[in-house]
Amino acid sequence: MPESASLPLKTEIADETGNISLCNNNSVMLTPGCYAISYYVSTVAKKHGVIRLTPVCNDCKQTGFSASAEASKRKERVAVSRYFIVHVPTDSVLFFAWQSSAGVVRINMNLSLEKLCRQ
Repeated sequence: MPESASLPLKTEIADETGNISLCNNNSVMLTPGCYAISYYVSTVAKKHGVIRLTPVCNDCKQTGFSASAEASKRKERVAVSRYFIVHVPTDSVLFFAWQSSAGVVRINMNLSLEKLCRQ
């Protein structure tokens, strides 16, 4: 992975309701409503540095839902995770901005998006 990028996304289980749909290789479209979102990202650092993951909705960084971790040495495993609930008032594009100064090459990511049934 480069130092700054949008994380690639893929669908494991398609949303048959059409509320959550893959836009391209790194973003999803969400219909209006409340969503429970959780992510877990881990990697092995090549050097001392920091990794950060920030959700971006409609080109606006959601820094309140970002997570970061610091690797203090080479070959150290670092991970970030968050769980949050967000209200999406209009159709919105969501992606995850990745930043790293730790020289990582491969990452493992688990992402879960679930639309909540709220009135």
